Parts: sequence; C-alpha cells; structure tokens
Amino acid sequence: MTDIKPGTELPWFASPYRGQIGSQVWAGTPGPAATLILEEGDASDQDARYIATACNAFPELLEALKRALPYIQDASNDRYAAPSEVGAVYHSMTTAIAKAKGAA
Repeated sequence: MTDIKPGTELPWFASPYRGQIGSQVWAGTPGPAATLILEEGDASDQDARYIATACNAFPELLEALKRALPYIQDASNDRYAAPSEVGAVYHSMTTAIAKAKGAA
C-alpha cells in the first residue's frame, strides 16, 4: 500500500477572493501560476482556509505520529505508566496512521 498524497504539490492556500460560485483552494505560490484545486459553491471562506490548513499540516502530523509511536510502545513497558491508558493512546495513533494512509 502506498501513502495517500495530493495530486498537486503542497502548500495549498485559500483564495482571499471569493470565486463566482464560492470559495477556492489553490496550490503553489499565490499568483498567475497557482493551480486551482477546489472551487465549491457551498464552501465558505472558513471551510476553504480549513481545507488548505489541514492539507498542509497532514504530512507533518503523520510523520510526528510515526516518530512518536515507538516511544508510546516503550512506555507500555514502564511499570509506572498506566497500561490501559498507554494502550489506548497506542491504538489511537496506529488507527490514525492507518486512516491517513487510506487503510482504515
């Protein structure tokens, strides 16, 4: 299985100008060379900013989860850690990683 990646390189940004039918999400550097990703009649400016922010944060958040996972697993061997809590965090992280990769 391959990781899910955008078809158009990040970063994305929300247009400061509403399009004729709604808010827009663009890729690249703001200007004439930018690529239109999404133009949605029902999307608000807030939704467009949220989409761009979430997409830009996704690779870093996924990498942070992957890097933290071994430490959480090691914490389950700590006699002072609450095993059920550590296990729940570990499960949440593995589920989130699988979902981000398109496996869940």
